[in-house]
Amino acid sequence: MVVSTFYCAVRWHVEIHRLIVVRKEGLLDTPKEAVPMSISWLCPQFFLLGLMEGLAQDGLDEFMSYHFPEWTGEHVAAISRFLIGIGSFLNIFCINANKTFFG
Repeated sequence: MVVSTFYCAVRWHVEIHRLIVVRKEGLLDTPKEAVPMSISWLCPQFFLLGLMEGLAQDGLDEFMSYHFPEWTGEHVAAISRFLIGIGSFLNIFCINANKTFFG
């Protein structure tokens, strides 16, 4: 949870910097133009996103191996990936159903 909070703070900082660059370069009304910003600004947030994803996967594996019957032990990784896939699918469905909130 701490990593996700830190990730959101880093993402917010990068977006503020991107908006400053967009305003400075006068690119507000030109969505097709590329923003002159280094890709290295995105590295910390994607590192934290990968760390967060790995911690969530490990936590889900531990939770499932503790709460599921012992005979499902060899299938825990597959079941947890299946659950994450279902969550991703439902997330896409919810975003498409509520497009007015997301632009």
